[in-house]
Amino acid sequence: MQTTVHSQATGTKVELGRYDTEQGERVLVGRRIDGEVFVYDHPVGAGRPYFVERGFDSKAELAVLVAEYRGRAGELGACPMSPDAIGRGLALAAA
Repeated sequence: MQTTVHSQATGTKVELGRYDTEQGERVLVGRRIDGEVFVYDHPVGAGRPYFVERGFDSKAELAVLVAEYRGRAGELGACPMSPDAIGRGLALAAA
């Protein structure tokens, strides 16, 4: 029997920024997996984390994502990836 081991070179989590919502504070976290940067949105405390984006060509591109994401969170008052924020975003677009 042949066994295959899958190994991912996973880096440490790096805090990219924080923001506040009506539900509480959240933090954007970056992590390098097999050489590619992944960004996640985690609550500070209990709550649902969300995958945000992956595959950045530069630190500047990552910085733009973080700034725009935090700005959108401020407009919506919620995590931009959450169902609540998607509903709010659709309501804003229709107005």
